[in-house]
Amino acid sequence: GSTGLTTRPRVQVSLRIDRKQQPISEPVHAIWRQNDKVLWFGRGAMLVRYDLQLNLGTLYDSLGAAAGAGEQILAITGNEETLWLTGARNAVRYALFAGGLGDDSETFGAGIPNPLETATLRTLALDEAGTVWFATQTGVYRYQDWAWSYRVSETSQLVINDILLDRTGALWLATDNAGVRRRGVREQAAFPVPAEASALPGTAVYALAEDAATLFKGTLASDY
Repeated sequence: GSTGLTTRPRVQVSLRIDRKQQPISEPVHAIWRQNDKVLWFGRGAMLVRYDLQLNLGTLYDSLGAAAGAGEQILAITGNEETLWLTGARNAVRYALFAGGLGDDSETFGAGIPNPLETATLRTLALDEAGTVWFATQTGVYRYQDWAWSYRVSETSQLVINDILLDRTGALWLATDNAGVRRRGVREQAAFPVPAEASALPGTAVYALAEDAATLFKGTLASDY
């Protein structure tokens, strides 16, 4: 008799680059969905723009001369006008156009005079106002076109593993030594401990994710 279960066939798509049947290889540590037509992958120190309609990727030397030995893209974010990416030592900003990246870029990080020159970067987030938030091993750094915040108040002693902007615009931090922190859009305090933190099994949180109804925090014990 029927079990009442249905299965969906698994479809495997070969991701190609530049029409040469070359697969997207090497460890991929970052992915960003720009829109319904375009995905971006971090492939080592290279960036791949993947056209979902053509099933075709374009490869960019994104970290370029700024990349040190072994540098890899750890995170990608942006909007329809700007793309940001980060490795452990450098962050790079590009202009975005309909066909891909612009020729000009701006680099922030080790050896470049800016607050990130001594920081080890983990990931980043871009809010609707265009502010970029960098998660580092020495707290949260904030960049706006007109000013840097060297470190956001109350985060200088925190090792930040992940950072998330939720659907309300609130900013969440996953820390290595203090659980989770959250700051709402209209809150003045810098990342107080939210009530939800009481449910966590420990103080080390490594990843944050949100679906349509739930925020998930990844710990060594489980997801909450």
